[in-house]
Amino acid sequence: MIFSSYGLDIYTSEVNDHGIDFVVKNKNRTFFEIQVKSIREKTGYVFATKEKWNIESKNLYLALVLFVENQNPELYLIPASKWKTPNNLLKDRDYIGKKK
Repeated sequence: MIFSSYGLDIYTSEVNDHGIDFVVKNKNRTFFEIQVKSIREKTGYVFATKEKWNIESKNLYLALVLFVENQNPELYLIPASKWKTPNNLLKDRDYIGKKK
């Protein structure tokens, strides 16, 4: 709904097998792929698998929704390219020999 309120076109997929929840098109006909993740409070973490998260893409974004009790949700839109330079917030981990 937030994207629509800015006059953007929204396209949902029938199948979510590429990690993309929906696609947004702006007035310049540029498409952006959006993956949505959510978390409650400021605990824990969210993750995206590397197989479906291409940090080289200029048009891939993470829409993060933070739910805090008794407050409106906090919304963040983060370009996938930000993971090229990991920091304390955005981390890149290899789970060698592990399932995930």
